[in-house]
Amino acid sequence: MIIHNLLRLCLILICSVSAVAPANAADNDTLMDRLISAYPECLAGHDGNELIWKDGTRMPFDDGRRGKEFETLLNAPSIKDMFYAPYIHGKKAAPPDVNIDPGRVRYEQQFPIWPVHLEFIGV
Repeated sequence: MIIHNLLRLCLILICSVSAVAPANAADNDTLMDRLISAYPECLAGHDGNELIWKDGTRMPFDDGRRGKEFETLLNAPSIKDMFYAPYIHGKKAAPPDVNIDPGRVRYEQQFPIWPVHLEFIGV
């Protein structure tokens, strides 16, 4: 249960980087650099389109597919897709637009490796 909650927290934190760097305002290198600087205990770097974890695991960042429907973002996202909508800081005057739900798009392929990385950093 603790690991499950830590996994959710880590994904929320990763997605929160989008508050600083929404996908439409930054290129892949900038987004990956910000993820790496936010999680230096887990991520070692990036090479081209791949994030590199401390244990050597490589994961594609962007699948290159543009203009995805919202259902596709939910069901087949890339890591980059998690940054499709920026988090709004503070109180917003109006409800969000349709299908604007920061944190809802999750690249779940990273779930199997999170326990390895949490163990690596001593969690």
